[in-house]
Amino acid sequence: MNPSRIIIDKQILSVPIIVLICCAQPVINFILTNLINHDLLFARTIVYWLILIAGSIISAHLLSRVMPRTSLPRIYWGMGFMVLFVFSEFLWRTPSSLWLNEIGLPHRLKYLIEFAVMIVIGVVIYRAAKHAFARQFMFILLSFIIVWDLALAARFVIQSNTANTAEQPQAEPSSTAPVHAPNVYYILPDSHLSERELNNKGVRSVLFDGLRARGFTLHDNARANASVTTYSMAHLFSSELIFDQLERVTPALHQQLAPEISDSNVVKTFREKGYRYVHLYDGFDGPKCPDKADICIEKKHWLDEQDFKFLDRSVLFTILQGSRGFTADGQEPIRLIGRPSRMEIDDIIKRLPPEVDGPFFLFAHLSNPHPPYRFGADCEYADLAYGDQAFLEQIQCAGIQLLQMVDHIQASDPDALIILQADTGMIFEQTQPGDTVLGWPVSTIPARLSILSAYSGPEACNKKLRADMTPVNTFRWVFACIEDTEPHYVEDRSWIVRYLSDNPSGEVIEWFTKP
Repeated sequence: MNPSRIIIDKQILSVPIIVLICCAQPVINFILTNLINHDLLFARTIVYWLILIAGSIISAHLLSRVMPRTSLPRIYWGMGFMVLFVFSEFLWRTPSSLWLNEIGLPHRLKYLIEFAVMIVIGVVIYRAAKHAFARQFMFILLSFIIVWDLALAARFVIQSNTANTAEQPQAEPSSTAPVHAPNVYYILPDSHLSERELNNKGVRSVLFDGLRARGFTLHDNARANASVTTYSMAHLFSSELIFDQLERVTPALHQQLAPEISDSNVVKTFREKGYRYVHLYDGFDGPKCPDKADICIEKKHWLDEQDFKFLDRSVLFTILQGSRGFTADGQEPIRLIGRPSRMEIDDIIKRLPPEVDGPFFLFAHLSNPHPPYRFGADCEYADLAYGDQAFLEQIQCAGIQLLQMVDHIQASDPDALIILQADTGMIFEQTQPGDTVLGWPVSTIPARLSILSAYSGPEACNKKLRADMTPVNTFRWVFACIEDTEPHYVEDRSWIVRYLSDNPSGEVIEWFTKP
């Protein structure tokens, strides 16, 4: 064997700075676009950067063997910018998707076109890299993009730490000892509509009559306190009207509104009464198990959803997940591969009730009927395109699954308090003529704020329920029930607001008030 073949070329080890920067930019942009996410794992993003660098070096080395006449620095340039454009979705996905969507191309064909465009861009940059002026121009442009993202991220962090925001009200924890201590199950099916709004959409779900038959009290006109999950849950777990007299949401306030549930007023009060906090995470969208939870019900996996979220920035991975019609094992849609810790209702039921000493409060955030859309009305896996029709299909399955969960809880824990309550209603803007509020057509707002709200407790507690009360009063009722006292309700009020990523102004508009 020729010794020269086993000697590592020093030029391979001397990685041009362009590779380091090109691989860093998608990671920095990923962090920026997910800063609002409290579950962001920063340490894993460093691993993404190192993997991209390693992949670029290996690919460049292999390509240099295929193209021996091309200098290695030029190959590094082409490879670096290829990584940049493939993984930095903001550079291509939004403008190209808008343009291609107008043409009405099928998803698979659209993704293939986008990938082909990325290949062309990579080839153009590779060829241009032989000119010094082109290299200098691309380096300056890339440096500007990175500095811009870093500046935006720094501004977000500074505002979150130092901005002068309205203080979030803190409820005084109750010190009253419970008269009886039933286990409390709070089940949140994300984006589930009320019966009235579903009927208005032409859908008849088995859920509502099924819950009545099982002794639940339903509030048909219940509304969310806010039109997005984070702010709705903030009202729920503080038991206070946190948007009262507030005109806009800032990054700093957003961080305050979404703390760990285990630090909330509600959980602190439960613990003062001798309850354990149990968190159920179904592996889809929703809050992951906080560190301070006493018991965590989840499915462990060595990969994290964040890993797949980063991969989803790649056109190739988007093609894989967007290839509707292809399934894994003949059943699960392959697009669910990005949620390795997922649990469907059968897996969840097997883990209930949890093994806990003493009474417990269990919080379960369920993804159904929220995306990803994967179930038809009969709860069989289906090939569904994102949209309101898929939502109306899956919400019928949600009714079947929720009744299964309720039956299991009532059979295994007959004295439990059970609340089924959504955070928000229908999530689609549905472009329609007429007036809008923060981008939402006025005609769609009733369905946006309408929520499933159902309670199961002792008759004496059910008599204390106020008609159609909003989530801000839910745990006021729960604590009054277990203490055998009268609830101290606050006004039931609702606000229209968007996430900061949707609406940078963070404007808050009150939409409904009921004493």
